[in-house]
Amino acid sequence: MSYSENFDLENAIQETEFYLLQQYASIETVKSTVRDIMSSAGLIIALFGLLQISFDNINIVAPGCKEYLLLSAIGLYIIMFGVGVFLLMPTTMHTPMEIEKKTFEKLFYNKEPKRILENKLTAYLEAINKNRSIETKASALSKIFGFSYMAIVILIIASLFI
Repeated sequence: MSYSENFDLENAIQETEFYLLQQYASIETVKSTVRDIMSSAGLIIALFGLLQISFDNINIVAPGCKEYLLLSAIGLYIIMFGVGVFLLMPTTMHTPMEIEKKTFEKLFYNKEPKRILENKLTAYLEAINKNRSIETKASALSKIFGFSYMAIVILIIASLFI
């Protein structure tokens, strides 16, 4: 088997390109999951109605455990909705390079093949590093979103038994 002269760089570029595509897919997965949960969050409102939980049944003057559970569920719903809207906002993921003639001239024109590959690899690595913080933040917020949703359901169900 024969390898090209720049097999090491070509292989590194291939791996970093794959990783960058995974970063893009990760953000889209988070957004898709949030969209799904947001659409099912209407079930929470329906659950309130189904269980005939209304503010007429809540004792605001002397709140008890049931009232605190329901108020906590409402508070978490507001937080969950806010986090969900934030996660669904457009996200700017970094790309390896700007598609402009000036960028191509700087990175590729009149360069040795090895230098072109090195420039390409560097551009991919820089994009991956810039995207890491975006990916980490989206992941943390999606966990908060999911845990809020579960907690709301648990609080509503718990309020039925009190």
